[in-house]
Amino acid sequence: MGLDLSGVSSNQPASASPPTGESDDSAGGSNPPKADANPPKTDTNPPASEAGSKKLKAIKAKYPNNAGRTIKIGDLSYEHDEKGYLTSIENSSGKEILHVYRNDDGSVDWYRRSEYDDNSLTSTHYTSDGNVSMYVRYEYDDNGILSKRTIYNPDGSVRI
Repeated sequence: MGLDLSGVSSNQPASASPPTGESDDSAGGSNPPKADANPPKTDTNPPASEAGSKKLKAIKAKYPNNAGRTIKIGDLSYEHDEKGYLTSIENSSGKEILHVYRNDDGSVDWYRRSEYDDNSLTSTHYTSDGNVSMYVRYEYDDNGILSKRTIYNPDGSVRI
């Protein structure tokens, strides 16, 4: 298949430390968000790098022989749409670690990478040219119920 998605990991731990600041959680608190003392780490592999450029090419590429198929390579499953475009990657636990949103013509509109830890999910959203547009951190209670959602700007500051 020739995909170079070396930055897309099937490892469970998130590379970002859990944020500790206030958020725009779904409970709708009346206090405005405070600066986060520990925001997600910003992307360390910008698309201008050789590896980032290869990942972006792999996401944009069309694989006609894989149209409508899910291809398993190692512990990752690569799902393709009916035209052969990559739509998502799942790890061996069935957790989606990459999802690509496409325009009607098949071009990439935006995509997100997801990293999981015990009670949270950090989703990094990218523009079609590979630049980070935002980070979203979802935190869950011990019953798996969403308890907090925080949206961050590309620089790691809390989005109001």
